[in-house]
Amino acid sequence: MNANLPSDSISQRSNWVRPERLQIAALTVILTIAVVLRFWGIHFGFPEHVRPDEQYYVNAIQHCDRLNTLDPDWFYYPSFYTYLNLAVWRGYTLYQFSRGNYQVPDPTRRQSPGYGLELIRARSPNIEFLLGRCMTACFGVGTVLLVFGITRRFYGRKAAVAAAFLLAVNGLHTLNSHFYKSDVATTFFTVAVLVCMAHYVQCCGMGILPMNAHRQDACATKWNIGAAICSGLATSTNYYGGFLLVPLLVSQFMASYKSPEMALSKTKNGEARQTSLAAAGGITLAVLRALGKGLIRWETYAMPAIALATFVATSPYCFIRWTAFLDAFHRMLFSDRQSLYDTLVRQINFRDYGFQQSSLAYSILFCFRHSMGPILALVSAVGLVFLATRRRAVGWLILLFFLVHFLMTASGKAIFMRYYLSLVPILTIATGTLLSWAAQRIKPNQPQTQNLVVAAALVVCGFGSFWTSLQEDRLLARQDTRVEAREWLAKNLPANAAVGTPLDWWGNYYPYGKPALPGGRAYIPVQPNQVRAQGVRYLVLDDSLLRLYSPPRRPGWSEWLASNAQLVHEVSPYNRPDERLRARYDQLDAFYLPVARFGGIRRPGPRIRIYAVRP
Repeated sequence: MNANLPSDSISQRSNWVRPERLQIAALTVILTIAVVLRFWGIHFGFPEHVRPDEQYYVNAIQHCDRLNTLDPDWFYYPSFYTYLNLAVWRGYTLYQFSRGNYQVPDPTRRQSPGYGLELIRARSPNIEFLLGRCMTACFGVGTVLLVFGITRRFYGRKAAVAAAFLLAVNGLHTLNSHFYKSDVATTFFTVAVLVCMAHYVQCCGMGILPMNAHRQDACATKWNIGAAICSGLATSTNYYGGFLLVPLLVSQFMASYKSPEMALSKTKNGEARQTSLAAAGGITLAVLRALGKGLIRWETYAMPAIALATFVATSPYCFIRWTAFLDAFHRMLFSDRQSLYDTLVRQINFRDYGFQQSSLAYSILFCFRHSMGPILALVSAVGLVFLATRRRAVGWLILLFFLVHFLMTASGKAIFMRYYLSLVPILTIATGTLLSWAAQRIKPNQPQTQNLVVAAALVVCGFGSFWTSLQEDRLLARQDTRVEAREWLAKNLPANAAVGTPLDWWGNYYPYGKPALPGGRAYIPVQPNQVRAQGVRYLVLDDSLLRLYSPPRRPGWSEWLASNAQLVHEVSPYNRPDERLRARYDQLDAFYLPVARFGGIRRPGPRIRIYAVRP
């Protein structure tokens, strides 16, 4: 066998029949699609800040600027992604400095020490949000490139093109690549871990690389350390990246596994055949030997330590301010998510997709289905089984990544759809490999026809995802209802007029569906019988199919408004009656954009009604 070729027959045949220039052209088209889908509408919502959590990153960076510190004073997420964006922000401010847009504070005018940076912010109030979103989009495009690379290396060009295309057009990945959040960066580092682990296991177990034992061992160590570092970086962008410690440990034992010498017996015709008992015994013995070797290898203990050291180095204040970290982590992991779940169950009685019966059912029926599309979800599941049955270490690693991540996430109650983002590249690799293999089986030795078969299969499997991405980007590029409501309030709201909003489930109000009030004023949360006593002159009510944060029905308000207030302005995202809407939202995520069934939705945001209270 040619040592420069991967050992899997799928990739071998694909290498021989696919011209290099066609691969480059296909990759260029795929990356162009990925860039367009991830940057189209990236300015959504401005000047409103409509994506929850983005403001926290901006606040953390501003905190670092004000106090000249690297302590973000915020631990709901680790610090590495904050530091990356802090570096980008510092680069941007240096650029503005070079253009003469920075001023040294003048103490005689009582200007604060951070006046120069505040002046830069004042020139472009949304630039910090936009820079963070652009970084996320770049990580999204980079993940497409990584998926192409690993699939090309182990499963060939056809599989690589198919996998990269399916990820480039995936609706969940495209949508989250617009946000100043760390989920897409975590996905990037997760795929980087898979790349390193696959090369490491190949170097140790397959021995197909054309080098001597010493060089091969050095190569394996390099990839192993790379996997450990990337595991630490993934965890340092989002805590759920900690699941990578399981594959990292398992890969140390996989590297020690050597295929056993199978016992053979002779048939009557003198042909060699493998006995089932001997095969099972040989595999069991090989597994036990791998376990024994793995337990005494220094790498088994050093790699998790390197991953932990990487986490500490890139999120140091999680350890320096240990109590604050534990408090925030506990609230995020238990209190906040449990509160959201309890509200959905007890107050709203949300039971779609088996939400109340089983988190596993909800994960499959809603999260998995809508993150991939129904056809691709089924094909990708078959692809995972296909990879596992080929009995290659890389396929087992891919399956291990999927199972550990999926089962860990599905074990919780409050499951956001974005939690499954890191599984999307894994599933597209499995699908691309399956489609490439199927095309070669259907039309052997007919490379051009195989290309057409793969292209047709991609249309069938990927059209749903591509359509979802187009619909989401189309909506993001349109004006949000909260922006229009904000403009109306700024133009028509009398000076010093008190503005109220209904008191929600938790004793206050959710701010996500409401426009910012002019002059930095705050809403007054009230019950109907408190409106006049609190001096409220205007009321802002929001409702949406996103029932947790903008409930469509508020007990007691309809009757009170009919006789005590006048509707003065309404902004709606719908172009058809409510009863005809079939849009699907991630009910736990306070982002007012559907993830499926976009009919009747013409813009993002909730429906907002503004009332003037009668005297």
